[in-house]
Amino acid sequence: MNSRFPVFLASLKSRPNVHKILTNISWLMFDKGLRLGVGLFVGAWAARYLGPAQYGSLNFAIAFVSMFSPIASLGLNSVVVRDMVRNPGDAEKINQAAFFLHFCGSLLASIVAVLLIGALRAGDDIVVEIVYILVFSSIFRCTDVIKYWYESQVRSRIVVWIESCIFLLGAAIKVFLILSQAELLSFVWIFLFESLLVSVVLLFSYFYSERKVIFGWTSIERLKNLLKDSFPLMLSGIAIIIYMRVDQIMLGSMLSDKEVGVYSAALRISEVWYILPMVITSSLFPGIVILKEKDSKLYMNRVQSLLCVMCLLSFIAVVFVTCFGGYIINILFGAEYIESAAILKIHILGGVFVAIGVVGNSWYMAEDLQKMIFSRTVVGSVINVVLNFIIIPKYGVIGSAATTVISFAFSGYILDFFSIKTRKLFLAKTRAIFIAPYWLVKHYETKTSKNLS
Repeated sequence: MNSRFPVFLASLKSRPNVHKILTNISWLMFDKGLRLGVGLFVGAWAARYLGPAQYGSLNFAIAFVSMFSPIASLGLNSVVVRDMVRNPGDAEKINQAAFFLHFCGSLLASIVAVLLIGALRAGDDIVVEIVYILVFSSIFRCTDVIKYWYESQVRSRIVVWIESCIFLLGAAIKVFLILSQAELLSFVWIFLFESLLVSVVLLFSYFYSERKVIFGWTSIERLKNLLKDSFPLMLSGIAIIIYMRVDQIMLGSMLSDKEVGVYSAALRISEVWYILPMVITSSLFPGIVILKEKDSKLYMNRVQSLLCVMCLLSFIAVVFVTCFGGYIINILFGAEYIESAAILKIHILGGVFVAIGVVGNSWYMAEDLQKMIFSRTVVGSVINVVLNFIIIPKYGVIGSAATTVISFAFSGYILDFFSIKTRKLFLAKTRAIFIAPYWLVKHYETKTSKNLS
């Protein structure tokens, strides 16, 4: 293995485009890991200081505003990046059109959010004010189109540097607010500060470093084409955000913000775990896809092995959280959130289905079954909403956590059984869930015997 590593590095140097892509991915993963790691500890400290009720109000408002983020962005990201890669000469015009659409989408989403929160939480002045601030900060996200340009140039490192530095500055200010015993709204204003600062720095970098402008007139035809291509992605984004955030909104609407705070503490920890399958799959699956045309049997064997690895890692996480979940919650969030331990122990079970679902999504892409990702997300969202309506009044936050696991199981596993096109993936996932240790040992022994012979 060691002898092969220098050869691997040499091959990367001889293929600069591959090296550039891998470097870009590593920067994006660094950004995600930094946000999850620092965000967990600073967020937990803030949660301790605010208490479950105020922490719940904050998380309810964040979840509520995030429900409208797909409308604000209009699903433009991948479409704009694709068009700029295909037509580099028109990249600036494409980005100007994307900025105009993003700005209009942000205004529309903000108006709808403001109107709905007034009806949903009438009389709750604190939550309404938090939503107003968050909505205003989200308008600055229209400068995200500058990130699309850097992404199309495979230069996300610049964006990561900008956002990471501002994120760390924001985290430091939050620590100062905790030590200064500031009020809840002071923490909310940090979101506006970070959004505004990121927008200003991105605009400065785009104009002065790249000599490009984001404001400009564009043709109606270009706007129509972008909207036509991005609309299905916007619908998919809406389904995903409902799938991931509706439980917090329903808990806040049907119970109280204190329950949202207790639930959010557990969710913050489990979401840190969910990033690992994404990192592993994004790193390994491109190499697996290469085998598809060369050796279909070996291709599926590699998919099976990856599923087994995901399940084993998930089982380890489940056992660890089951044994130490109470200690983790107590250390990070404090005794006021001890109820979160039971939620975390249930919620972490969903990590098994999240892990195999991430591999499944990559498999769908490789098999040209992208539409199934959307249909499964929609079904998972519907199941989540319907079951929450039934279960929350009787079982509260524990029932909501169980509902999340059930919806993950359907979208990430069970639905594969009902289509002939995906049934072999269902069988592979089943083997991974029930015989992962045996499969990996057998695979290792087979590979070892081949090497010895």
